[in-house]
Amino acid sequence: MTGSGKVDQNQFGFSTHEYRICSIRAVDGKGLTTTLFSIGAPPHREPTLLRFGDSFRLQVDYECLMAELPDVSCGVAAALTRTGDMQHITYFNTNYPHSDEEMQSYYKQEFRQYIGRRGTVEAYIPKLQLKPDQYLLTVGILPNRPTIHEFYELHYLEYPVAVLSDGPDIPAAFYPNVKFRCEPL
Repeated sequence: MTGSGKVDQNQFGFSTHEYRICSIRAVDGKGLTTTLFSIGAPPHREPTLLRFGDSFRLQVDYECLMAELPDVSCGVAAALTRTGDMQHITYFNTNYPHSDEEMQSYYKQEFRQYIGRRGTVEAYIPKLQLKPDQYLLTVGILPNRPTIHEFYELHYLEYPVAVLSDGPDIPAAFYPNVKFRCEPL
């Protein structure tokens, strides 16, 4: 909840009516765009197909509904939850600082600069490393402040995603980007 204190349930989760999500798009590694949500259209309910190791972009268009623009930019947070056991597998956001170094220049980060009436926030994962499985995508917009999440609008567990792979089975839920080194003692 943010400044106005007014929170309403909506068909996707909740909204403060301070900002709203106008559309949500997923772009796979081949550049195929799937519109998951767009105001006035029914939400996309077929699983969006993504491939292990390919890139993934999440694009969220938003609009500020407040009379005055806030002093911070609008950000995004998203999570993928495995449907088989409802385990939260991965999560990413623009508002939490991701290192001590980033905390020193928190508001100078490029993705926290734009403050405007309408905008797009894009999250880019160059190599998706989730175990091939079925997931539900959660998407929310929030103020970019280095504090707890105070969502403007949240679409909770709304959009089905299927991660596919042409390779061998991956035994873990998440495969990290690891660089190994071996040298003599």
